[in-house]
Amino acid sequence: MKIGINSLTFNNDFSVLQKIKPFIDTLEPTKRFYLENPQLIKENIPMETMGSLIVGDYDLTNINDRKSFINELKETCTMCDDLGISKMMFGMSRFRKSPNLKFFEELYYICKDKNKILMYEAISKDPFISSHKELIEFSKRLGIDGIHVDFGTIFQNNEDFKEIV
Repeated sequence: MKIGINSLTFNNDFSVLQKIKPFIDTLEPTKRFYLENPQLIKENIPMETMGSLIVGDYDLTNINDRKSFINELKETCTMCDDLGISKMMFGMSRFRKSPNLKFFEELYYICKDKNKILMYEAISKDPFISSHKELIEFSKRLGIDGIHVDFGTIFQNNEDFKEIV
């Protein structure tokens, strides 16, 4: 299982990176960056994972906003095709207040139908998937081979990094 890491320092201790270097997938562009710099698409930069998948502002309790959110996610899958990206990382705490776990499963299958792997990030104090243990269980249930590790969540939850890798 590969892990992605969104923070390459933890308490300014770079030595942790040497121990986990073989597991790190650092090639993570963001959607906003590439929307603002479309000329970079021509540069043939090898990338595996995209983060910051949704740039719109949606109220997911509103059915029309949910549909628009899903349409933007599908457009992001198309953008990933253009960039040669196979994995997408979903953190987005701003969208975790109202949808339920079933909605996150639905998003996973939408991406799977587009030949993309949608990985999730544990976010502490989240109504669901608030620890890496929950994230690993959720990922295994869906058959996702990979997780995105967030050092802030590890620290806030007092989790043991060894149990994650």
